Amino acid sequence: MKYLKDSTLLTSCLVVFFGGSLGSLFRLLITEIPHIGSSPWVIVVINVLGSFFLAYIGAVIPDSYDYSLILKNFIGTGIMGGFTTFSTFILQINQLGRENFLISIIYTLISFILAYIAVIFGKNVGKNRRLNQ
Repeated sequence: MKYLKDSTLLTSCLVVFFGGSLGSLFRLLITEIPHIGSSPWVIVVINVLGSFFLAYIGAVIPDSYDYSLILKNFIGTGIMGGFTTFSTFILQINQLGRENFLISIIYTLISFILAYIAVIFGKNVGKNRRLNQ
């Protein structure tokens, strides 16, 4: 385990690789849920959940913890990076805009507002959890 801690670049690459694989798999499984998986609103939910968990992880894992960089890279950059879908989000805005411009604006605003609220909430929950331990 000491080797992983000392080999920062190699460790970061490995944990981001495996975390990204898991995050992408989680996203795929959610988009395959019958009746809701094909809705563009699933991407909003995925991005809001990703925003919450990314902020939560950043708040709950103290920088002073020996393995904080490894955990943050695995969960934050890896899992949440693979799970969230910014490029899909932008593509869906474009597709919705071609069909109904007003819906694409509403979709964009709701996505940003909910994701921002999720970040605030995730930070607060993470900080409170860390303080209570």
